[in-house]
Amino acid sequence: MKETVFIIYTLLFGTQLFAQNEIHLKSGEIIDCQVKSFNNGDLAADFKGNIIHLKMAEIASIFFEKTQPKIDTTKPLIEIPKPIEKGELKGVVTYFFNNNYGDKPDIGAEVWIYKIIDDEDEKKLNDFLKLELASTIRERQINNPDESIDTNELKKLDAYPYKKFSELSLRVSKMIIDIEYRENRLNITVDGNGNYSAKLEPGKYGIIARSNHEINNHMNTLMNEPKMLPDVVDIKPNETVDKSFRFQ
Repeated sequence: MKETVFIIYTLLFGTQLFAQNEIHLKSGEIIDCQVKSFNNGDLAADFKGNIIHLKMAEIASIFFEKTQPKIDTTKPLIEIPKPIEKGELKGVVTYFFNNNYGDKPDIGAEVWIYKIIDDEDEKKLNDFLKLELASTIRERQINNPDESIDTNELKKLDAYPYKKFSELSLRVSKMIIDIEYRENRLNITVDGNGNYSAKLEPGKYGIIARSNHEINNHMNTLMNEPKMLPDVVDIKPNETVDKSFRFQ
């Protein structure tokens, strides 16, 4: 902006400070005068000994003496940044009610949306996904003692031996606290049909859906808290991403 104002100032005053000028108004009127100053879209000029003020929006062009350049005021003197084209994120949050009814809208559920800052931010969200899978595998083995635990799968999730699983669980707990108190987090409560939507600037976002009906019964640090489901989305200009969550 400073550069633009400097250029305008130079064109108006940099060659001959009080040279005779010819101003063409958009109304068709032509004024012979001396341009004195330009400030915040207001041009002051000496017209037959009187100072007159013109808005730049009224001026079609300004002609200086032959040695001076011409300013075309039909174009903006100050460039206005183009508005950012946003994308849309929307979805439905449901929970399993019973075998007869099936799923219901998870009315009152929350959807946390936050912009992923760096690779470490995304890694923390991936830890959340790993914890969900690791907890399911461990509990399957606890509920079926005769079934051997899939240690290879747990190692891939960085959740074996048990010490690793505990460390993973603790990292996720800290991550959730961090997200919960993050200033730029967008918090949306789903409507009566379980719907949510948000207009977002382009970029990568973390999403955490927090159920209002399902409780986390996994044996980890999130036990007895509202059940949560994480995900990552990439928002692009003028595109809609559908991301729904189903709690069961």
